[in-house]
Amino acid sequence: MSVVIRNVTLEDAAAIVEIYAPYVLHTGISFETEVPTVEEYRRRIQKTTEFFPFFVLEEDGIVVGYSYAHFFRERKAYQWQVEPSIYVRQDKHRDASCQRKTRQCTGPSLLLSYRQRN
Repeated sequence: MSVVIRNVTLEDAAAIVEIYAPYVLHTGISFETEVPTVEEYRRRIQKTTEFFPFFVLEEDGIVVGYSYAHFFRERKAYQWQVEPSIYVRQDKHRDASCQRKTRQCTGPSLLLSYRQRN
């Protein structure tokens, strides 16, 4: 099995929405009530990557997870507060290797985002 952690591209939006949809539809984790469109998620990727790293985890060329950092809140007083988000495909929830690799993306992303802003 080939496993790759790489920077997100706009072409990943459809796979990301597919991973994200069950979280929106079946949990309260996302605080969203409707699944975003692929175009909306492309916009989110663009906005996020202006300030923060955004990674995808691929297994054999298929996106199975993603992680990114984002502002905790939009207000100026929160400018140094960064929050990670990590999502994995539903069939990978019990896959410890997938979870570990996706988490490995997040630590560097938080550190990089802090360094980029200083």
